[in-house]
Amino acid sequence: MNYKDGEILNGGEKGFCQNWKGKDVCGYAGQPVHYYHYQCEEDEKTTLADCSRYVAESFEHSEDVIVKCSMVDKKDASDIAPMKG
Repeated sequence: MNYKDGEILNGGEKGFCQNWKGKDVCGYAGQPVHYYHYQCEEDEKTTLADCSRYVAESFEHSEDVIVKCSMVDKKDASDIAPMKG
């Protein structure tokens, strides 16, 4: 998705999204869960549609995953320069 790095913050822990930093960031109750178990390759994928996934049948939003994305590559921090001043 053109980010240099990313991580799953909850690793599938049920209910994690209901109290992330004191807020409920899960999908709302009326919103259907469409897919689960996304797997994306470490290349130039640009959308979630490019990733493999499965159709959800009986999932709840309490199982939603929070993903943190970054433009900084943790594996190669050479693109980070100290700020001057």
